[in-house]
Amino acid sequence: SSLVAGSFLYVLGGSDSTGKMFASIERAPVLPNGTLGAFRPLAGRKLAIARSDQTNVSVGGTIYVLGGQDDAFRSLTSVERIPTEARVAPLL
Repeated sequence: SSLVAGSFLYVLGGSDSTGKMFASIERAPVLPNGTLGAFRPLAGRKLAIARSDQTNVSVGGTIYVLGGQDDAFRSLTSVERIPTEARVAPLL
């Protein structure tokens, strides 16, 4: 499934025609003219559970991946949290 967060379109997980599930997270920049740049894997990140048919939401620089189904087509009740922005620790 997919969602827009910030200035990127994200595609998370999914399956192929044989039912094989993917754990990949890819994103493409949404350019000022509305077209998409090239899709690239989100560096150092992938889903903990390969899944499809999940719901994704973005809140404050974090994507939450909710439910879906695994490669045995069982319903998942898990939630994954994927930060999309670098966090800067405050100086004390």
